Amino acid sequence: AESLAEKIRSGQLQPGAQLPTEAELCAEYDVSRTVVREAVARLRSEGMVVPEQGRGMFVSQTPAPRNFSIPDETLRTLPETIALLELRLSVEVESAGLCAERRTDKDARDIRA
Repeated sequence: AESLAEKIRSGQLQPGAQLPTEAELCAEYDVSRTVVREAVARLRSEGMVVPEQGRGMFVSQTPAPRNFSIPDETLRTLPETIALLELRLSVEVESAGLCAERRTDKDARDIRA
């Protein structure tokens, strides 16, 4: 994922460019299909690539800004880890509540489906 992300950031893979196939990525990086799928899923979740049904994965025309993340190495002690969990708990519970309040009937039907 990092190698592909760097190719995108450096311009080696331009916006709109199609990513190589799974088989090509497996061969290039000497990894399994599972590893390639995880890497592509990570890039997709970061908004760097977008799928086009029946065509493949493409570099996003408008990459999303980097998501908020806290590297594992910053959580060195139990108090730091607990503080992060408390932060997540407060943000995630509030977010879920706001989503529930603001959902439409169509949203609820889609979730049920």
